[in-house]
Amino acid sequence: MEKIKSLILGICLITVILICGCIKNNNNNYNNSPKTVVMTARELSDDMNQFETNSSVFFNLTSLQGGDTLIVHDTISETTYDPDENASVVIFKWQSAERQNTSINFIFQGNITSEYKKSDEVNITLHIKHVVFSNATTKFDLEIFEEQWVSEDYFLKNISYYPFKLLPISCIKKVD
Repeated sequence: MEKIKSLILGICLITVILICGCIKNNNNNYNNSPKTVVMTARELSDDMNQFETNSSVFFNLTSLQGGDTLIVHDTISETTYDPDENASVVIFKWQSAERQNTSINFIFQGNITSEYKKSDEVNITLHIKHVVFSNATTKFDLEIFEEQWVSEDYFLKNISYYPFKLLPISCIKKVD
């Protein structure tokens, strides 16, 4: 009888240990608390996942989710200013094996070209927002920068031009 009790107790202990281990792993694997991630422009580009079909547009960031903070830490390759749009473009370029020149542009409100120039090391701090919405023909599932988001209506109305607002200058800072 003692052997049976010991066997049952052993099975119960093993089961409890396994269940606790599974619960711990699940909490670690599905941690939904916001995080901060630092990436270069190239790493951000590599992290982008997008596809389109006739009825859907999907864009997400593999390493990030809604609520997370992204800090793009990189060296500016070029800045330009468009006075007609009152917008500055900060460009990060790099060479890749697949393509000779690759780049990511960030568009800011106002003229920041006197303050931010080629070779300046900067941090651009952005917050990830996950939006899902549809119009009559297309479902959109997007992870975008919260600082650029206006609304679904604004996005759909401006989709053929530029469906986001310009980034505020407060998002970019020089690294000392």
